[in-house]
This record gives sequence, C-alpha cells and structure tokens, in this order.
Amino acid sequence: MLKQILLVSFGFIAFAGGSVLLAQEPIDVRKIQVLHGSTDVGTWRKEFDIALYEFVQRNSNPTQSLRLSIDYTGVEDIRTDSELSTIIDYLKSRQQIDPASIVVSVLPPSAMFLETYGDEIYPGVKRLHVASELRNGDNYFDANNGLTLTIDGDLEEMVVENLRLIPSVVPGLTDLFVLSGSGDYGGMQETMVRELLIETPVNSNFHFVRGTPIEELVATMNQSGNASAALLMSYEYNDNGNNINTQDALNELVNGTEVPVFGIFDSVLGRGVVGGYMSRAQDTAFRTGEVALAAINDESIVRSTVPYNFQFDGRQLDRVGINRSLLPENSIVQFDSQTVWETYLGQILFVFLIIAIQSVLILLLVKSLRKQRASESALKSQAHDLSIQKNLFESVINSIPDAVLICRVDRTVYAANKSTKEVFDMEPDEIIGTKANELIEYENEEQRAAELQMLDS
Repeated sequence: MLKQILLVSFGFIAFAGGSVLLAQEPIDVRKIQVLHGSTDVGTWRKEFDIALYEFVQRNSNPTQSLRLSIDYTGVEDIRTDSELSTIIDYLKSRQQIDPASIVVSVLPPSAMFLETYGDEIYPGVKRLHVASELRNGDNYFDANNGLTLTIDGDLEEMVVENLRLIPSVVPGLTDLFVLSGSGDYGGMQETMVRELLIETPVNSNFHFVRGTPIEELVATMNQSGNASAALLMSYEYNDNGNNINTQDALNELVNGTEVPVFGIFDSVLGRGVVGGYMSRAQDTAFRTGEVALAAINDESIVRSTVPYNFQFDGRQLDRVGINRSLLPENSIVQFDSQTVWETYLGQILFVFLIIAIQSVLILLLVKSLRKQRASESALKSQAHDLSIQKNLFESVINSIPDAVLICRVDRTVYAANKSTKEVFDMEPDEIIGTKANELIEYENEEQRAAELQMLDS
C-alpha cells in the first residue's frame, strides 16, 4: 500500500514571464494540493488533473506563481489502521517539507478523509471539497471553521434529468433497470431514485438491481426485449472474494447485451455507457481552480456548483441504434464513430499523394522519351544526309584523273582520291593520316624549305 501511495504522486509547477522576473521582487508562490481517494488514474481523474494544470498555467503571472501537486492516496481502499497511519504520516511529511496554500479533495471518499484528518495533516490550511454528488455540500462538512469551502453538485438533479432523458431517446420504453451498489451507499441511491420517481413518473417497468451477480443481470436484461434501458448509478458485487466494481460490470454489460446503459457520472463516459446528464471533468476542474485561486487570495466567493451537460458516446449511440435527432438540444457527442474514409483518411491521402507523384514522374518520363526519340530521329536524318554527301564527295574526287589530297591546317591528309595510288604508290587509306609534305620528294633542302614556306603562307 505504501509503495502505491508514494509512487502515485505528481507535482507540477508553472511560472510566467521568466525573463521579466529577474528584474522584479521575488514572486509570491502558492501551492494547490489535490487529493484523490483512489490510486487508479482513471479517465475522469486524468481529465480533471490535466484541466486543472492548464488553469494553473494560465493563471500564473509575474507577481504570483501557482504550483499544483496531486496525490492519489488510496484512502477509499484502506483496510487496516496501519495503512491509514501510513497515509497520514506521508501527507504530514509532505506538508512540512512543501506546505500547501489550499488542499482540494476530489469526490466524497477523499473529502470525508480530509474532513476527518484535515486538522491533523493540514492545520490552519484552507480546504476545498469538490463534491459533485452533493447538494449544499457545506451541510456535510464543517463550513463554520472559516477554512472549509465546497463546490456543490446535485445528484438528484442528475437522476431526474436522466429519468426524463431515457424515455425520450428509447421510444416505447418497456423496462428500465436501475443499477446501484450493494452497500449502504447503493441503498441510499435506490431509495433516492424511488422517491424521485414519485415526482418524475416514467411509464415503464422498473427493476431495481442491488447485489445481483453480473451474469444473472446480463441474462435478465437480454430477456427484457428491445425497448429496454439501464441507469447505472454504481455497481458492486463480491463473488467469493472477487470484487466486481462499476467498470467491471459495465464491460460485461457492453459485451453481453444490446441494452443501452445510461450514467450519471462522466467517469464512465467513453468506457461503455451511452451517455446521460452528467458533469464534465474539464468544467469541474476549471471551477475548482477559480474557487481555489479566490480562496488563496482571500477574495469573496459566491456559492459554486458543478456545471452539468447532456453528454453522449457516439460509438455507443451507433451500437445500440439510438437516433441522434432525439438527443436534447446542445448535447455534447464525443468519441464519435468514424467511417472507413475518416478512419483511413491519412493513409488514403498518402496513397493519393504517392500516385500523384508517380503520375507526374511518368508524364515527365514520357515527355523525355519523346524528346529523345525526336533527337534520335533528327540524328538519323542528319547521318543519312551526311552519308549521301560523303558518297557524292567521294564520287566527285574519284572522277578526277589527277591525284587529289585534302589536308587539315597541320597538313594531315584526311581524304585522297583513287588517283593518288598511281602518283604515290600507296592506297588512299594508307595516305590518310600522314603529312602531305612527307609524301613529296624534293630535289634538295632549299626546295623543301621554300615549299614549306609557301604552304605556311
């Protein structure tokens, strides 16, 4: 237990205007300490933490820096006095080393822990309870000590709105299963729903489920028909020492039945429920940050409540066949199902890009080949013309009875007619490449020099 507690702890620090701070007085650094009752970093808690961190970043400034520290304490899983003592000692040492300006408990388990042991762990430190299930939370906590604040919720409002929602999106509803925990808390939930049904009647058969084995529950729901639904408050069942919690039950329900399951807490949104009237973790975190900052700065605080919205999981809506046109106005649909086109859009665009590039390269290659063929054709035509000219030239000089030598500037012979054989006693091919002056026999050296001088001129 101690290992889990010590490891599941996060700290964040946010500063603003670092270069400016060097030229100013030391800034006021305030720490917000968050306590979660679980050691499980679930979906809702993770989104809450990230959103609160974003709030801290945005609201740090050159004169006041906010720090955020988060502990997943595991107080909701305490089994022995030794585990409780370990948690208290750990948090006390953290407070002594790095004092918090305000302590925030998130959801009832950590709130009740902080209310019970807060004076011992955080003496004189303000406390803020985020109690999204409770209306008038200061009735549950000691708000008269000048230290305790609450962000209220309204569980009854969430239940009533969901009882109104379900028949409107499941036309012809015949059976509604209300799932609650097997303990005292589950009993409280069931009693509350029964009382609310008097004020908000729903025309269907009701099945209140507490402590029912999950396999039996799935079988019962599958026998209820197509116009059935379930409202998940919580679920807990002990199967020979194997504890099945809300998420375990939800997994079995999603995999084992087509009955749509609605929820009141967005901690299960995206994890199997169709949706419902619930709070958003991000909105709750922003409201928490606003109240905590006001408390740190000793500003007046108006009673704050958790905002609620109709939220739905698009994948589950499609899975159970709920018509989206039946959803309430301004509903938030997340995790939407994607078409094949949307799922593979990136890959498809990449393939199209490759095809386009290849097409351009092919066109350029074809154009280049056409130019090459045109050049080859022109060269062949020129070669043919040259061949004709060469044959004509040879026939002309060979028709001359005298020896004809055609030389380059350096007197090298590059053409000779047939008559040269009679004069020089050499075949024309043998003469080509020799110097013309080497073929002439001179009577003396003076004649040779005079001849060369004439040729040079």
